[in-house]
Amino acid sequence: MKSLIIYESFYGHTQVVAQAIAETLALHGDVNLIHVTAAQINDLRDIDLLVVGCPTQALGITAATRAFLNQIPEEGLYGIRVALFDTRYQRMMWLPGSSAERLERTITRLGGGVVAPPESFVVADREGPLVEGEVERARSWATALVAAKVIEPA
Repeated sequence: MKSLIIYESFYGHTQVVAQAIAETLALHGDVNLIHVTAAQINDLRDIDLLVVGCPTQALGITAATRAFLNQIPEEGLYGIRVALFDTRYQRMMWLPGSSAERLERTITRLGGGVVAPPESFVVADREGPLVEGEVERARSWATALVAAKVIEPA
């Protein structure tokens, strides 16, 4: 099984979550972890699972993540299973608006099959740190993707 994780991170929190997910998925197959600014459409070839994560900015998707997704042709994710996550400030969790939830609409429009509810990982404040236990929760989320047979164990 081949997984691709594309992420954006400003203060390193989303990257830490993406790395924890990558380490867990790597126990079950090949994983490629790419910052969104280095991602290319060709990276989407021959993958079984795409994981996309970015911080929630202004209650939505970051500009670089949006720019990458805008390059994907309509139905360009057809047949690809997708899981989405974001990082959000703890004090903003009560507000509606999560980049992962917004990503879900875009991914669906592009033909991707979202295989799990979007997940938010919590950051204590703008410059961090991640709330205690969030890295472990990211690993558990990745394990749940495997357990749900989103990807087949190696």
